[in-house]
Amino acid sequence: MSSTNSFRGVMSLLADSIAATAASLWPWSEASIEARRIAADGYAAGQLADVYYLVSFEESAPETALAAIRAAGFAVREPGPLSGFVTVKVRIRISAYDLTIAGARLDHIAEQFGAFATLIGAARTTNEEPARATVPSRRAVAI
Repeated sequence: MSSTNSFRGVMSLLADSIAATAASLWPWSEASIEARRIAADGYAAGQLADVYYLVSFEESAPETALAAIRAAGFAVREPGPLSGFVTVKVRIRISAYDLTIAGARLDHIAEQFGAFATLIGAARTTNEEPARATVPSRRAVAI
């Protein structure tokens, strides 16, 4: 039975890699659009950033689901006592390929528990202020 699960895991990883490659090559894929949106928010494409996802469960999130999400490398924000929504984050590169792979990993776990995941976006670090364009002042000064 474990060889069947192992084979299934390899095939799933291969399928996800092919989908991620296609998403990174096609400029109008959802992942490419999201990567550009995140880059437009001030993140350099290809740089590491914390990316947040929302996982939605029918009822409150089961502890086994949260444990599986953590085991896959995602940080889980503890849900409210009766909430069916969980926010998770992962540190990945801002690219269509990495967004697709991370989303697929999270979706595979969520599907096992009757849930689904959706991308929220990248978050700024708390001590970093976004760069703003400045317009030079052209006021005349009287002497």
